[in-house]
Amino acid sequence: MRLVLLLIFLSVTQAYENVSIISPANLTHQLRTSPALFGVPSFGDPLTASLRYVTTSKGLHNGCDPYTKSPSILGSVLLIDRFDCDFVDKVYNAEKAGAIAAIVYDTDETDYYPPIMKDNGNGDSVHIPSVSLAYADGKDIRDQLIAGLNIVVRMQWRIPHPNNLVTWDLWTTSNNDATRAFKNDFDSVVDVLGVSQQFQPWYFVEPGTGADEPGILSGSMCINGNRYCTSDAFSDATGSLQGYPVLVENVRQICLFRYLSQQNQARLWWNYVQEYQESCSLTFAVDCSRRVLTKLGIATAPIDSCVSSSGGLINSADSSSNVVNTILEDMLKNGTVLGIVLPALFVNGEPYRGSPYCPTPIDLGTCGVLQSICSAYMTAPAACVNTGCPFGQLKDDCGQCGGSNACKTSSSGGASAVQVVIVLLVVAVVLLGLGVWWTRRHRQQMRSELDSIIASYMQMDEAAGTQAAQNKRVPLSSTSTNDADDESDHTALL
Repeated sequence: MRLVLLLIFLSVTQAYENVSIISPANLTHQLRTSPALFGVPSFGDPLTASLRYVTTSKGLHNGCDPYTKSPSILGSVLLIDRFDCDFVDKVYNAEKAGAIAAIVYDTDETDYYPPIMKDNGNGDSVHIPSVSLAYADGKDIRDQLIAGLNIVVRMQWRIPHPNNLVTWDLWTTSNNDATRAFKNDFDSVVDVLGVSQQFQPWYFVEPGTGADEPGILSGSMCINGNRYCTSDAFSDATGSLQGYPVLVENVRQICLFRYLSQQNQARLWWNYVQEYQESCSLTFAVDCSRRVLTKLGIATAPIDSCVSSSGGLINSADSSSNVVNTILEDMLKNGTVLGIVLPALFVNGEPYRGSPYCPTPIDLGTCGVLQSICSAYMTAPAACVNTGCPFGQLKDDCGQCGGSNACKTSSSGGASAVQVVIVLLVVAVVLLGLGVWWTRRHRQQMRSELDSIIASYMQMDEAAGTQAAQNKRVPLSSTSTNDADDESDHTALL
């Protein structure tokens, strides 16, 4: 059974990525590789670069310590020895030194197949692609590099696209930390792509000691007589790990998705899991699930009925409780056949090898899952063009993401913001000029009136002065004559 699963895994991954030596001519051939479960694969155009085999700061080829940056590493693909530290650490150090990809070769000559490069929980820090090589291929390449040969490799990740509908699947659990952020943010991509994509969630169930093909888990992390288990167990108030509430919620979320799909409302699944993660992750209570459903306007009865009809969910490790739950059994068998290791995604039936983490706002440049989905279309939608903007947004003629050409005149004849500002400045200058002109004119009028008043007073002063001067020049005889006349007149009256 193990051999069958391994052959299935290899056949799937070989169809997924292609790593070849393209120079020198005598070494040209395709390498048998296994892609890493972290990092960002290079979709679309192939990645071509020289292969380098250099030592770290401690003089080793294992990549466990930082490399000394040099022109020979910058833009190259690094060949790295396996072991001594996690795969993530090796590729991270290669990226920091300026490499654009990494190939880890197995130094254990007893291993025939390329090792699976698992994520140690820090894979989100890696943004370059990487693959592993088996011992035979890796040693041969290493020896050629040590001898001074310049080897050029080409790496390409491809997704089959039989039609223009992309189907993709997410493997998760209701309490999986690795996919929590993805489920919170990726609904925006679903909204943009709409009916051109078809999504299906799957819930990873691990076999316990009571399964048909027994696993190693048992006890509180399992239910139904150790038949179904989960490593994503819920930690209760006492710190004890409990698998029962997580497995029950897994079934509820599967029932929810099936019900919503029948109602053509599958989009609400995203709203539910987001609200559940926010409101119920501290309790994992069924009552909390029902409150979330009610809040979203989703009927609770169909979900409860689906859960009940799926078979028993028994919180007991006793062998007498080993009964089949049809939903969990389906998830268990599918996960076993595919060799699922969380987190896991499939696009058009092919496994996505990389981290599901996508920085927000999501865009094609930093989200490997989105690149994978977009590369799976025969004719990609307009949103799948990398514009440097958040996904679903395009740059307008002004270079603004999601803009409305505010810097230019619209087709309806309206004015742009720049034109409005220019007009306002012109109006302001004109008003200022009018204000200055009016102020000067007003001052001139006041000065003219003041001059006129002053001139009038000056004329009066001159007239008074002239009269006074004349009075000073009258002869005394004239005064006597007048006096005589006055006296004469006075005498006549008597």
